Amino acid sequence: MSQWRKRNVTPGSNTLVLVSPDELESELVEDWFPQPLSSEITTPVLFVSPNDSPREILEKWQSYATECPPPVAIIASEDVNGLSSRRSTTCEINGVRVTTVVNADLTVIASLIHEYLTEWDESAVPLLWFDSITALIESTSLETGFRFLSYLTKRVQIAESIAYYQLDPTVHDRKTVSSLMPLFDSVIE
Repeated sequence: MSQWRKRNVTPGSNTLVLVSPDELESELVEDWFPQPLSSEITTPVLFVSPNDSPREILEKWQSYATECPPPVAIIASEDVNGLSSRRSTTCEINGVRVTTVVNADLTVIASLIHEYLTEWDESAVPLLWFDSITALIESTSLETGFRFLSYLTKRVQIAESIAYYQLDPTVHDRKTVSSLMPLFDSVIE
């Protein structure tokens, strides 16, 4: 656990978290916050998951970060058969802004992340949790995932946010994991 606590992230940093979902523990996630935890935390938290419903994301966050504030915003995905005239919808659930993107459209997800990070530029350092790169690659391809993550990591740097991207190393071969590592400032294993 000490390797997790000694991580010192700075605004504009992107960290690859190489753990399976089963290995994530609440105290580890709580250590990643850029300021001490309290009931008055002002850190805006954006939780992005191209493959989970908003309810699943809230449940995940509550299991990962029992003492952390809930996400300020969630970007989730919903599979829709046939044509849909809407590419995303936004609503509020228990005080959390939830945007659901139709069919995990990466262009829309990237645009929404950009909007949130831009909106939060002047507030406390935003925290982005991307869950998960594994799901992203499985639903698209390594090449598409790499391009998307390249854009996203640059956007996080420009917005001076702090971002964590979870990847399950047991699902990918060493070459896949190695090809993604240059996109990140640090890696937690």
